[in-house]
Amino acid sequence: AVKAPLSYPTFSIGNLAITSDTSYAGMKRYQAALQAAMAPLQQNTTPEISIFASYVQTGDAKYLDQLRAVAREYSDAAQAASKVAVPSDAVVQDAAILNAMEEFSAVLSGLADNAQDPVAVLALLQDYGQAQSDMVSSFDNFASYVSNHSKS
Repeated sequence: AVKAPLSYPTFSIGNLAITSDTSYAGMKRYQAALQAAMAPLQQNTTPEISIFASYVQTGDAKYLDQLRAVAREYSDAAQAASKVAVPSDAVVQDAAILNAMEEFSAVLSGLADNAQDPVAVLALLQDYGQAQSDMVSSFDNFASYVSNHSKS
């Protein structure tokens, strides 16, 4: 029942730039802009948990620096994506993606910053599982939005 205190920016519908264009073309523009905002994340080819595992195995702080850099990339991607105009029928999915990326970033930063504290690491690894699940479900919901919009 140990919980790590995580602090990160959250987004609500009121924080989003919303457009009334819910057409197929509008959805495609939104999808392309969102992908462009998150393109830097595609450079991350090593699973984040593997980076942390490398630190645990070696004790080499370079892995913690690498984890912090990846955490910043997630936060930067969320901030860039928050500037994308969102079709009014995608605001829930968009806010969920932004919040999931910020949550994941906070967990990764927490792991890097508390790597010497086994209790904190245990709590953060539980948070990691939840954050990862939130990322997957938010992107799955976005994929459903795109798929359903394409059928309209």
